[in-house]
Amino acid sequence: MAFALQLILNALLVSALYGLMSVSYVLAHGVAQRINLAFGAVAIATSYTTANLAVLLQTRYPGAAVGPLLMIALAAAVAHGGALGFAIDRMTVRPFIRAKALAVLIATLGFAVALEEAARLGNGNQERWLPRAFDETLRLAGGEAFPVQIALVQAIVTLVALGLAGGICLLIWRSRFGRIWRAAGDDLAMVELTGVDIGRTVMLTMILAGAAAGAAGGMMTLAYGVASYYGSFVLALKTLFVAAIGGMNSIAGALLGALILGCFETFWTGYAPGAYRDIASFAALTALLLLRPSGLLGRAP
Repeated sequence: MAFALQLILNALLVSALYGLMSVSYVLAHGVAQRINLAFGAVAIATSYTTANLAVLLQTRYPGAAVGPLLMIALAAAVAHGGALGFAIDRMTVRPFIRAKALAVLIATLGFAVALEEAARLGNGNQERWLPRAFDETLRLAGGEAFPVQIALVQAIVTLVALGLAGGICLLIWRSRFGRIWRAAGDDLAMVELTGVDIGRTVMLTMILAGAAAGAAGGMMTLAYGVASYYGSFVLALKTLFVAAIGGMNSIAGALLGALILGCFETFWTGYAPGAYRDIASFAALTALLLLRPSGLLGRAP
């Protein structure tokens, strides 16, 4: 029971990060009705932003507490993600929003490859490690033989990621921008006929989606202590699958899909060979999509 409880705690962190990433896909798809593959690369680029800025600040201010420096680096990652979201809008979405869906798919894939390569080459093909901070361990249950515990940084990242995802949900359901976003997902042309500036709406959506992906990338670096360009394509595919499982236009569905994937991967790693985790994850996600093509909270076509 203690081992299972420890796995649940680990799954919450993974699910929160997957959820924040999948929210960026849902935001972009909901307003443009196009699959966008660029946000996985945004998370990788902002993870390097977090690590590099944190190390730079610690070098510049050696006597300062590490925690505030990491928060500054995370804020910079969110801003960087928002700026990349604006670039995605200008370079890949706005020129092709009235074209066929394949045009946007190819354009965003090209943007992602270019961004990943820029991050890799700009960092000399090396991973970047963070200075240690918030590494205290909180013991929650269990005995001396197997204590159930969580690192303070993991607890903070989980709570912040869930808070950001919840804040985006409230924005979509309670604000004027959210009403326009939902209406655009139903009928973009009709919304435009009512006098809404669709170009501005799409731009703001991409900036918000980029900021969400930037926050996810920064918090991955905080949680695991390293920024790496390895596995960026797999990360993009997993979160795209999660968004599809949730219904593609449902933020709540994306968060539910992220919880399912996070729990599946964590328990698979705990009870089965970890080398086959990604294979099992994609197989399970594919099976779930076959059983529920419209997504868990999506509408039937």
